Amino acid sequence: MPRTGDEGPESPFDYLLDRFLLFAGRYTPRPLRDGIYYSLFAVSPELPTTLSKTFEFPGTKAGLARVFLATLAIAFGFTALMCALSGTLNADSDPATIRFFEDKWNLWLYLLVCPTYVSLCVHIMDLAARHWGKRAVREASPRLKKLRRSRLFFTVVLVVVCSTLFVTNYLYNAVNTPAAYNGVPVTYWFLQAGDGGRILNQAGFFYVILNFMLISITFVAVMAYVALLLDALSIVNNLELGKCGSAATVVGELNAYLGAMLVAKWLAAVYIINIFIWTLSPIGAATSDNLIMSVGGLVLVGWLGTMLPRIYMERRLRLYRQQCEDAGVPPEDLRLLPVKAMRWGQLVDVVLGASFIWAFLDIDPIRDPFQMIFG
Repeated sequence: MPRTGDEGPESPFDYLLDRFLLFAGRYTPRPLRDGIYYSLFAVSPELPTTLSKTFEFPGTKAGLARVFLATLAIAFGFTALMCALSGTLNADSDPATIRFFEDKWNLWLYLLVCPTYVSLCVHIMDLAARHWGKRAVREASPRLKKLRRSRLFFTVVLVVVCSTLFVTNYLYNAVNTPAAYNGVPVTYWFLQAGDGGRILNQAGFFYVILNFMLISITFVAVMAYVALLLDALSIVNNLELGKCGSAATVVGELNAYLGAMLVAKWLAAVYIINIFIWTLSPIGAATSDNLIMSVGGLVLVGWLGTMLPRIYMERRLRLYRQQCEDAGVPPEDLRLLPVKAMRWGQLVDVVLGASFIWAFLDIDPIRDPFQMIFG
C-alpha cells in the first residue's frame, strides 16, 4: 500500500507506484483495489514482501537498466546491422517481401517487449542467486556442494536441449511454411531464395542465434523460479506446527520466492503481449506449433506456478500462526504471518490465469482491436 513517509527517500519506481495506487484508490471499489494490489504488488498485509522491495538490493535497478539497454542493442541494433549487410533493412515496394523496417510486429517486440521480459528474467535469476548464495554459506557440507553442482549441470543440459528443440522447430516451420500477408505469400527479412526453396541469409543466421539466446534466458529464469518454488514448498512443508519458532526466520526464508512470484506474474503478462503480437504477424500464423508450446508453458508456469503455490503457502502459514497462538507465543512474534486469506487477491490470480488461455482464443471481439493496431 502507499508509503507512510518514514521509509527513507523514495525512488521514481516507488513514486509512480504510490501515485498509481492513490489514483486507483479514488476510482475503484475497495475489494477490487485490494485484489489487484495483493495479486500483483504484494502477498498479504502481514508479509513484508512487495514488488518494489525486490528492486531494493544495491545495484539492482541500475543493473536491470543495463540489461534492458543491452538487450535493445542486441535485439534491435545488431539485427538492423545484419539486415543492412543482407540488403533486407529498408522498406521496398515488393508485396512478396517483408523487410526489417516493414516488420512492425518484430519492431514492437525488439524495441520494447524483448528487453522488458529479458530484464524481468534476469531479475528472477538475481533473486534466486542471492537466495542460494545465502543458503550456501549456511549449508557448506560437501554433499550439498556436490548436489548443487549436479543440479547446475542438469539445468544447463536441459536449457540447451529445450532451447535447441524450440528454435529448430520454429526455424524449420518458418523456412518451409510460407507466410502470407494480405493473401500474398511473403519472404521475411531473414530469408532469401535459394536452390529449390528458401534459405537463411546473413541476418537469418543471427536471427537463429538471437532466438536461441532469448529462449535460453527464458528457460534459465523458469528453472531458477522452479528451484525457489521447490525450496519454499520444502520450508512450509517442514514447519513443525507443534514446535513454534521465529516467524521472522520463516518469512525470511520464503522472502526470495515470494518476491520472485510477484515478478513472475509481471513476466507472464509481458509474455502474453509477446505471444499475442506474434500471433498477429504473418510468421506467427505459419509457426502455430510453437504458439501452442508457448501458451502451454505460460499457463503452466505463469498460472499454476504462482496461483496454486500462493494459496497453499498462505494456508500453511495461517495454520502455523494459529498453532503458535494456541501454544501461547506472544502476538508480536507472529506479526509477520498472515492472519487470513486474501480472497480478492486470489480471485484476481484466477482471473489473470484464465485470461492466459482466453486471450489466445480466436474470438473476433478480442482480436479485432489488436488487428487494427498491429495487423
